Amino acid sequence: TYGAKINVGKGLSKFVRIGLGTKAEYIEEFSNDDEDIDGDGEDDDKHLTDAYGLWSLYPYITYDTRNNPMNPTRGEYAKYQIEGGYAGGYDADTFANTTLELRKYHKGFSKNNTMAYKAVSGIMTDTTKESQRFWVGGNSLRGYDGGFFQGTQKIVGTIENRQQINEIVGLVAFM
Repeated sequence: TYGAKINVGKGLSKFVRIGLGTKAEYIEEFSNDDEDIDGDGEDDDKHLTDAYGLWSLYPYITYDTRNNPMNPTRGEYAKYQIEGGYAGGYDADTFANTTLELRKYHKGFSKNNTMAYKAVSGIMTDTTKESQRFWVGGNSLRGYDGGFFQGTQKIVGTIENRQQINEIVGLVAFM
């Protein structure tokens, strides 16, 4: 996949911001089937199943009271986004999705301890290409490999207890 994203935004108040983003990508999708696709008598590990260009536009609104966006210890964050676009290639069609992300941070059990909560939900049209579908796992759901769950709908919730040992090292217990 090759592509680029551009976002522009405007603050409406100290905590509320609106934005508009666009992305353009060239995507090649491969199958990982262990079967003989090319007829040479050997299993083919991967073969190209689709190649296409994609373009989308996505307006969003955010509410952010976090004290530090990279490592918050208190505050709230919310983002609502709608995306619509077009993907070419095999079964070319328009697609759309919407997502809502909510986060909350507060002091935990000790001075350097923080409780973090996250809930993310989303839904998309059935015409959305596989590369643009929701992939849950890895960074979005700790304890699972990236893309462990995938589809056109998602609901993810996490609760974390973060203990900061020093400026660099921290421990995280999650569920």
